[in-house]
Amino acid sequence: MIVLLINPNRLNPRVPPIGLEYVHDAVIRAGHRVDLFDFGVQPPGKLRDHIQRTAPDIIGISIRNLDDVDLVRKREFVTPVKRLVRSVKLISSAKVVLGGTGFSIMPQELMEETGADYGIVGDGEQAFPALLDNLDHPERVPNLLYHAGTDSMIRQTDSRACPITELPVFQRSLIDYEKYRQTGGSCSIQTKRGCNHHCIYCPEPGISGRTIRCRPPELVVEELGILASFGVTDHLFFVDSEFNVQPDQATAVCEAICRSGLQISWCCSMTPLNVDRTLLQTMKEAGCTMVIWSVDSVSEQMLHRLGKGFSVLDVMTVTRYCDEIGVPYCLSLLFGGPGEDAHTIDETYRNIAENRAAFVAVSAGIRIYPKTALHTIAMDEGEISASTNLLYPVYYGHDRVKTELLPRIRKTFADMNNSVMYGRVPDAAVQKAINRIYPVYKNDSH
Repeated sequence: MIVLLINPNRLNPRVPPIGLEYVHDAVIRAGHRVDLFDFGVQPPGKLRDHIQRTAPDIIGISIRNLDDVDLVRKREFVTPVKRLVRSVKLISSAKVVLGGTGFSIMPQELMEETGADYGIVGDGEQAFPALLDNLDHPERVPNLLYHAGTDSMIRQTDSRACPITELPVFQRSLIDYEKYRQTGGSCSIQTKRGCNHHCIYCPEPGISGRTIRCRPPELVVEELGILASFGVTDHLFFVDSEFNVQPDQATAVCEAICRSGLQISWCCSMTPLNVDRTLLQTMKEAGCTMVIWSVDSVSEQMLHRLGKGFSVLDVMTVTRYCDEIGVPYCLSLLFGGPGEDAHTIDETYRNIAENRAAFVAVSAGIRIYPKTALHTIAMDEGEISASTNLLYPVYYGHDRVKTELLPRIRKTFADMNNSVMYGRVPDAAVQKAINRIYPVYKNDSH
């Protein structure tokens, strides 16, 4: 069977589609032919010719983002995906399968909105090959949405997470990495899946589960070695929800990298929980050149309301460790949650001002996703109702954040030379500012 995978993501900075890479390996092992059309490095206008030339039986489309999660610009990607599915169906008789992180947030709604034939929720390494073998019996496929009858939608009841410890090493042979490097893109790698944290706005636990599933460190290092053989030794990003959500796994991966002798440089997102000097020192020895601390706020009140699970003292402690060990870091802030006001903004600024972060990434406006605590809060406060269409971006306290908080944030951080305000200037200008503040970081942000 001929399978065409499509990556429609053109959001900057460009990121190779790791989910499609992993699914590609699984489908190849199942004995099928796989091709890729990648909007990240290929002109979208060439898709029609590509489909006609390859004549696929199945077309898989990965949805990484529903939108740009930017209250100022509010670029949504559902409409382009709808157009893509419609165009594909006009060109080809192939069945269309949706998947990816963005799809898994609102799968049934996206199936109905786009008219796709199938949708895979969560892990695809087992489900996609199973679908190829069971097109006449989709009820046998785990994690699948499909049309049953003329107008009903049924989600496969056998929903299960992929046992990633049983997967062989991923060969990473799908992507033209050199083209991504030319556009300043980073390269992703994954050491675990799942998130057991309770941030009120985040859909990740609902997508990948709260149980942490770790890959064997030796396989992670083998995959890094494969990437190195392609010339990919820097601009690597560990795309776990947070690298240290399972600290023993983080340590084991770093120790395995050190034993391997690989000379690589990478960065990751981390939580101030489960961190000590030893872990950060081991990360540095393994090639870590940047830690992005996903703190959202440095206000005690807001950390509690956002469900972060750590304190201002925890933030100051881990950043002090970074200063002492010599691990560069960024503080990632997200303003606009329940209870945010001038006092919490000023408190965060004062605490940040005491810090020597390489740079501070500032965003305002928190996107509401279904089945999150923030969704419940917004419903209870009357900001949204059961009929609100969350496929398209809706932000908590949108008007207040945009008219009251955002001007305050911009004014407060205006004199902080190491801060970058997302959504205020075009992507290229943001990237230029990042490179000026900390050149080693460059485009490793995801």
